[in-house]
This record gives sequence, structure tokens and C-alpha cells, in this order.
Amino acid sequence: MTATLRTLRRNRGLTLTDLALLTGIPARNLGAIELGILSLDSVTRAQLANVLAVAPETFPSALHVAAQPPRLFDLQRLATPFAIMLTTTALTTSLLSHVEFLPALPQSIESPPAPLAAPVERPLETAPVGGALPVAMFAAAILDTAADPQSRHETPPPLPIRSSEPVIEPASVAPAITIGAKHGDRAAPRGYPLIAPVGRIVVTQGYGEGTHAPATIWGALDFAIDSDGDGYAEPGATRSAPVIATHDGIARVYPGSWPGGNFVRIENRETGWVTAYGHLDSIMVSEGQVVHRGAQIGTVGSTGYATGPHLHYEIWRQGINIDPTPFVFGQ
Repeated sequence: MTATLRTLRRNRGLTLTDLALLTGIPARNLGAIELGILSLDSVTRAQLANVLAVAPETFPSALHVAAQPPRLFDLQRLATPFAIMLTTTALTTSLLSHVEFLPALPQSIESPPAPLAAPVERPLETAPVGGALPVAMFAAAILDTAADPQSRHETPPPLPIRSSEPVIEPASVAPAITIGAKHGDRAAPRGYPLIAPVGRIVVTQGYGEGTHAPATIWGALDFAIDSDGDGYAEPGATRSAPVIATHDGIARVYPGSWPGGNFVRIENRETGWVTAYGHLDSIMVSEGQVVHRGAQIGTVGSTGYATGPHLHYEIWRQGINIDPTPFVFGQ
């Protein structure tokens, strides 16, 4: 199971953070599943299968928890018996200290009663006897802390309970962006992601359509080249056309992934913009290479899950899938 999830995720060019945003499953849980610390339940299997576009049966049936890590010491439970022991010792010492005053009680009746009553009536907090009372006060403070965990600032809040239903925020798909707003961000992707040596570039599959649904996960545009002007793409003219970066960033390379085939992501962590280019015939950048807008990163192909040569093009901003249409045609 561990190898299956990690392989599927990497083949799609997804990080643990990407997969967490798409599924609603915390990234630490996904990492624990890949490491074999946690195993899949039926709800998690369904969420992963939906995002990774595979059948739920791809992941084997599993128990809820494979192995629990050893629990840390519970300081609250340890403090309670320790505090009780200190309190018992303090009270015993205090009582023994008071016994020393008992022989002085049968004095003359005419003796002023105040000095005799003072040792009995003095509160423990204001009149320590024999050094025992500070210990009692210390023990009381420990007991108060153990009885009231909220008084300790370091007490962690309860962990949130994940809903059994997959949660996809309504804002997972960015709204249509005006051209004026896009031009205000000069770091945003701009223009076509490929060059047509002959003819013109056409869209063969729209955003959120066909295999690009749901758009929150697979939203993209597919491009090809119409070389004779009849409105239809020609495979011969499309294959090996240059693919170029539409913004500056760092190249992440995923050769032979599924379903994207030879897949490249251009990431810019400073601006939050990410673009992705799939089904490439060849990759012309290396992992971690700095890439500038307009630089060639590969050529159009049909690797991975594709019925013919075309370019699969995605735009993301801060982990949100965005419709590339206004960025491409707003020039």
C-alpha cells in the first residue's frame, strides 16, 4: 500500500502538500500512510481514489490504525500522586510540629488564653511551623494545577476531528480574473505555452471539460496546432512543437509520470505562481533549473494518457487551480 500511494502521487507530479489540498486529508496523515504508520480506511481510500483518478480497489483494504507510536509520559497523571505524597508528608509534619505545644496547655487558669490559642488558630499560609507549611503550599499549588489543566498554558488544545465526507472549499477554483488585474501582476503567467512553427494554435479541450473535470484537481487547457486553417488540429504539425515557460520559476521534472507522461512544473515560491506542462515528447530542462519566461522547456508529444499529440497546460496560485483562459488569450 505504501509504495502504491507514493508511486501514484509522484507519477502525477504531486507533493504531499498538493495532495493534502486536493483531498482535504492532512499532509501529516498522508505521510504517515506512506510510511506505513497509518493505514487506509474506506473513506480515505475513496478520497484518494477520486483525486488520483483510480479505482478504490487500487488500495487494499486496511484496518483503521496499523501501529500506534508509544505514548509520551502524561505529566498530569504523574503530578497527581506526587502532589498527594507531598501533601501527606506536609500535613504529617505540621501535626507533629503542633504536638510540641500540647504540654504547655495545662497551665494556670489565670494565664492569658491568647498565646495558647494562637498556635491553633493561625492559618497555615501565614504562620509556617517547623518549615512544613511552605511544602504544603507547594503541594496545594501542584494539586490545583493537576486538577485544573486549563491553568497550564502548555496544555495542547484537542485535535480537530476530520469529517467523514471529503471537503472541497468553494474557493478551490479561482474565479475568472480580469485582464486588467492580471496585467497588474507582472509575475503572472502570460501568453501561449507553445509556439506554432506553421498555422495557428487551437484549443482541443477546454477548462473543466472531459478529463479536465473536476476543475479543482485536473483543470487545464489542451493545445494543438492547426496547420491548414480548417479548424482542426493536425498531429504532424503538433508533434515536436516548442513548449515554452510562461513565467519565471524553478523547474520540477517528472519524466514518465502517469497520467501526465513527461511532465514539467515551473514553480515560483516567491509569487505563488505554478504552471504545469504535460504529455511532452522531450524535456529540455533539468530538476531545479532556473527558468525564465519564454525559455523552451520541451517539445509537444503524446506521452502518458493521451490520444494524440497535444500540450496539457495548467495554472495554479497558492495551491488553487486557475482557469488559464484569460492568461493565454488576454495578450
